[in-house]
Amino acid sequence: MPKSDAKFPFHFKIMQGIGELGDKLLGESRKLPGFIVELNSDGHIIKTVSEADNLDFIQLDEKFKSYLMIDVIDHGEYIYIKWQDLSKEHIETLLNTKFIEKDFVDSMGITKGYTRTGSVMF
Repeated sequence: MPKSDAKFPFHFKIMQGIGELGDKLLGESRKLPGFIVELNSDGHIIKTVSEADNLDFIQLDEKFKSYLMIDVIDHGEYIYIKWQDLSKEHIETLLNTKFIEKDFVDSMGITKGYTRTGSVMF
């Protein structure tokens, strides 16, 4: 059974932003909400593959150098997000958000910087 490991505010900003990105790219009424976007070195979208297009879309992470992905598990019981080789500036632009210093401090006061590659389970 998956376990949530979201601790930092920037994790939640990424989750919210990727959900809104999916709505823009694929429509709010889609039945299967998971998708992956392949990105170029400038952080621009090259390709979008939705769960509706390919039920094994999460396997594409092995083929893409840079990407952003969301997988909704058990009808929203869990949400998994993953990004690879994506700068802080590019993810902010792509998701129309801005990270601030406190986004990288958890409730225990532990600080974690942004990493170009990461994943979080909600």
